[in-house]
Amino acid sequence: MSQSAIPATAFSVETFLEDVRRGAQALRAPCDLARTRQMVELFDRESREGVIQFRAASIEKSPLNYRIGCLPDVDWLARAEESGQVPRTPTAERAKRFLREARERFPASFYLGADFDVATGLEKVYLLFVQPVPFEEFLALPSVPPGLREKRGALERHDFHEVVIAAADLVKGSANVYFVWRRPSAAWLDGFAGEWGHGPIPASTKEEILRSTPIHGSVATTWTWDRPVPRRWCVYAIALRYDRPAAYEPGGELAGFRLPLRHERFARFDEVVGTQTDRVAYGIGWSFGEPGPYQKYERSYTRDLLSHYQAQTDSIEGK
Repeated sequence: MSQSAIPATAFSVETFLEDVRRGAQALRAPCDLARTRQMVELFDRESREGVIQFRAASIEKSPLNYRIGCLPDVDWLARAEESGQVPRTPTAERAKRFLREARERFPASFYLGADFDVATGLEKVYLLFVQPVPFEEFLALPSVPPGLREKRGALERHDFHEVVIAAADLVKGSANVYFVWRRPSAAWLDGFAGEWGHGPIPASTKEEILRSTPIHGSVATTWTWDRPVPRRWCVYAIALRYDRPAAYEPGGELAGFRLPLRHERFARFDEVVGTQTDRVAYGIGWSFGEPGPYQKYERSYTRDLLSHYQAQTDSIEGK
């Protein structure tokens, strides 16, 4: 049975909370089960046809996060505000304004999900554009971080012309802008890292990135409103099959590609945390800039996140 066919009744709040407890303990990360319960029970009531995904970083003692991927008709930012999960600070207000303006300016979009720290609650909200938005049009948003306008020429030199996702971190006061990555290559990685002083990237890391998957998706850039350059940037390999390494062997559907090595912190997590789906989708990200290079890990918990987002996008395009 495919993940999209798994009935909503298969999800168990209590099982998820136990997995959160085990995962946080394995990662040596803080955890507040009462706070996590508040949002997961809301998911269970309103969005259980959506997706839950775990997220972690290779930085020791960094937080364990979960991402709730929603349905197009669910405004998760509004739900989080109603539940008291959104900070009432000038930083959060600016981040919310950025998202609201993008949503109003580009109506063919939806809140594809939100990230929650298992200890502190809501962190980040994501807005997906059904069709990539031209960078020039995106820069017309009044609340866009000024650095994006200042560095437009540099970004366009590196073939960034379309935006696919906008996100805002309501705690850290930063904006994430995801650009279409048209031509992944070692030369591109060297050039982009050199642009911001984030290199050099080891040859082994570049090879691992480029040989990991046929689907790289986008490049995420992180900006604040008080700096003219990105704080960091990240490239992703998605649709990885750590559950089916045979797919990468000669004759397999992913022959010629190679699974990236996972940080041992992620291995500790996988040893103790289960899943509530019959197929687990994985993603790895390589982040450069502050606070230094590190690896990100994403693992679906309910349903196939990539397939879910594609289905929601298709449903909007078909209207």
